[in-house]
Amino acid sequence: MSGSSTEHRAVRVASVNGLSSILSIGMQLVTVPICLKYWGKESYGMWLALFSVFAMLQTTGTGFVNYVGNQINILYHQDQTALQETLASSLAGVFILAGIQLILVVAVIGFDFLPRLIGTASSALGPQNADWALLVLAGSWVLGGFYLGIIHRLLIPAGMMYQAAGWALGSQLSLFLVVILSAFFRFTLLQTSTLFALMQFLFVFASALYVRFKLPGYYPWWRGFRFSHGLRDLLQSIPVTVSGLIQQGSSNGLVILVSTVAGAAAVPIFTTVRTLTNLWTNVTNVLTTPLLPDVVRFHARKERRKLLAVHEAHGVIVGAAVNMSILVAYPLIEPLYKYWTNHAVALDKVLLSTLLAGVSLMNLGAMMNTFLTGINHHRSILSTTIARSGVSLVFGGVMLTYIGIGGLGLGVWAGELAALILLIYFFIQTTRIHPETDPAWYALGPSFLSAASVQVYLGMAAMKTFSAPVLYPIAISGVLLGTVWGWRRLDEETRTRLTRLVGKRFGMKGAM
Repeated sequence: MSGSSTEHRAVRVASVNGLSSILSIGMQLVTVPICLKYWGKESYGMWLALFSVFAMLQTTGTGFVNYVGNQINILYHQDQTALQETLASSLAGVFILAGIQLILVVAVIGFDFLPRLIGTASSALGPQNADWALLVLAGSWVLGGFYLGIIHRLLIPAGMMYQAAGWALGSQLSLFLVVILSAFFRFTLLQTSTLFALMQFLFVFASALYVRFKLPGYYPWWRGFRFSHGLRDLLQSIPVTVSGLIQQGSSNGLVILVSTVAGAAAVPIFTTVRTLTNLWTNVTNVLTTPLLPDVVRFHARKERRKLLAVHEAHGVIVGAAVNMSILVAYPLIEPLYKYWTNHAVALDKVLLSTLLAGVSLMNLGAMMNTFLTGINHHRSILSTTIARSGVSLVFGGVMLTYIGIGGLGLGVWAGELAALILLIYFFIQTTRIHPETDPAWYALGPSFLSAASVQVYLGMAAMKTFSAPVLYPIAISGVLLGTVWGWRRLDEETRTRLTRLVGKRFGMKGAM
């Protein structure tokens, strides 16, 4: 691996990301009762719907921001002049996308689409000044937050991902307080949007000033602007944008599919179980995201052996954490679920088992996905998104009609499997090393064993076979064996650094 700095940086970033995830869950739990109490169901619902429209509008530019951000990560280690030109030229893409977004907002307002999008009569939206509220949110984004958000991405390759995560956490907390205060004082949609937009813009602007102070060599950021370069990046980012829109549509599409086929009463069954399994998804994301700058740097410098070493270490540590915690928690989920839902929603064990199995597959490919996305590998980004979404919706819809809500979980699992197969293919093609020295398949073997153990057990549990309890200790042994095998495959220096790091983290002074 790249040295002790990689592990320490990963732990620091994982800590703040973990705190962010915990606070995000806590804020969701706190926001709902407060907003319902002071705003009421109708006003709170209008705010959520309005913000969803704004979020969908932002999605049209997210792909471009991610693409340029990934290019900055790569060029930082290859060509500083090209980085400066890419950063400056991104203004062209921002201007074009901002114009499109403002035209969409004007069209929504001008053709009176907003009441239908929010699901409220025009007479109810009038006193709330909803049209102006949407315009304020969109205006603050396109006039400042859009481009300054790209500037913020400079922190990642510069080794300040911890600081970037800190700024994101601060913004998250401040916007949470804005919504709470708006509900407490019973602000209208326009007042809430104005306060929200102002706070969001101030945080983005402050983070840009921070970048200006910490990385003065890139200022002025618009130095080296070339319209043709920016336009080319915009066109290159289209697959990433399409992928994001498909993911957004697929997530909402599954809920619509449940409502259409199984009825509205079945929707809480699916959404509550998905919320539960997303806890493990968050763990994977928190432990994987900090490694993004390192794998991009290794790729840019053609240090493929170090890149593969990071993937092996990730498979050992993150794979063991997720797979083992799934198995340990599985017997406890049903009673906790009943308590959480106050026995109002019945737990579907088939749905739970298949969604958890899908999370395990997603975890297996998480580092590959982070790496391929980080280097703007268009084929993998678009093909895995289409495979995951298409299989989940089509196969899940078919199985939903035949075996019930659990069939949709089977479709989601099949989608994750299809995406994983493609990820492995693209990963091996991109990181190909001489087979006699670094067999990639063998390097990924321990992670496969760990994930396969979980898949077999959850499959038996989903089918409710008598052998499931017998397989439980075997599955745990399989995860442990995969972890030990993977640990022994790591080089001595990496094992020593990881041992020392864990020891310091838990106050054991390096002893284990």
